[in-house]
Amino acid sequence: MRSQPVNPGQDATASQYNNLREDAKGAGNLLAHQQSTPGMTLYVQPGVCYIGTTRTIFNGGNSPTFTAPTTNPKIDILVINSAGVLSIIAGTEAVTPSPPTYPTDKLVLCEVYLRVGTTAIYDTDQGTNGYIYRDVRSFISRGLTTAIPTPIAEGGTGATTPTEAKTNLEVELEKFTYGETIAINDALYLKAADGKVYKTSASFNDERIHNFVGFAKEAGALNDVKKVQIGGKVSGFSGLTIGTDYYLSTTAGGITIFPPIDNMFFIGLAIETTEIILNPLGRYIIFPTDNLKQSNDAEKSTSSGTYTKLKEIKVDMNIVLSKIRISFYFYWFQPTGWTHSGYMRIYKNGSSLGTERTLTGDGGVGATFTEDLGSFSKNDLIQVYGKTSVGNPETYVRASNFRLYFDKLKVPLLNFTNQDP
Repeated sequence: MRSQPVNPGQDATASQYNNLREDAKGAGNLLAHQQSTPGMTLYVQPGVCYIGTTRTIFNGGNSPTFTAPTTNPKIDILVINSAGVLSIIAGTEAVTPSPPTYPTDKLVLCEVYLRVGTTAIYDTDQGTNGYIYRDVRSFISRGLTTAIPTPIAEGGTGATTPTEAKTNLEVELEKFTYGETIAINDALYLKAADGKVYKTSASFNDERIHNFVGFAKEAGALNDVKKVQIGGKVSGFSGLTIGTDYYLSTTAGGITIFPPIDNMFFIGLAIETTEIILNPLGRYIIFPTDNLKQSNDAEKSTSSGTYTKLKEIKVDMNIVLSKIRISFYFYWFQPTGWTHSGYMRIYKNGSSLGTERTLTGDGGVGATFTEDLGSFSKNDLIQVYGKTSVGNPETYVRASNFRLYFDKLKVPLLNFTNQDP
């Protein structure tokens, strides 16, 4: 393990982020994602998998080109075969499309939703283009399968063939002693002091999230020994948003799409309104990089002497952006010989957030400013405001190339204990 701890209130160094990425490579095994400049292909990260009995090594690379539908949307699937070759299996166009039948001799990496007129594919739904509908790499639920299996019932007879054995990994149950009254599908953690399980709570940055073990599958009281699901597809929920990431909640035993910023603990992905693929890898780490995720490049200007909104990007992701890199191009103009100034800064939801930037000089000057800021949640507005020092129509500030840069990793939890003598 190369990573080193980052204490609350500290900014991590580049080397710490890079080491974290190295430690977390397993989470990106064969991960398909949008290109740095989104287009009609995806990039698939390097990885290793077994297809049947063949160990397949993939060194990373671009997918084939997806084709936009002509009449109705469709869902295609991206697959890899035992030779390490990526291919696309096209779905059927429909008002409410479904993915094609999964092959039995290939590993399905993701489902891709394509709208009529799609020109680019994104990691998340942008509202107008294509996007990765579901990440279905089967090993994120601990079982490497080559098709979507039907989970066996709890208490079933078990597997009689290798295929059935892989299917059984969809539901992993262990018995634990309850430390309190617990309901079905309460999220549970293992208490080190007594070895019993209790309801989790993301109100605390301690074992109440770090020792998360799974979801209760039987109701019980203090000292009852009951079944807890520790892996696979967890069913029995209601009202989940399909394709959305879920985290431990500040409500005891609960889950949420809006976790507390300081105690984010990723649980899994909703694949149905009633089902989550459990993925106890730890927290999501959002960190600023030079990986462009969103751009709003059109030029907007003002001559106002008070701060005026020029640019805006709305966050549509169901994930907290704890800190991201934000840049914009700031142009200032005043006639030759004038001695006024232009100002610009990042705002969040109409309130100032970033450093105030100032340009002086006459005849027109410009510069790009970059700053790492956070946090932002779903429906937050990331904005650029500008003003002039004089409010004269012969002077103006102009904003353009408003861009967001960051990376997202699901990483193993890194635990450390200070033990000074």
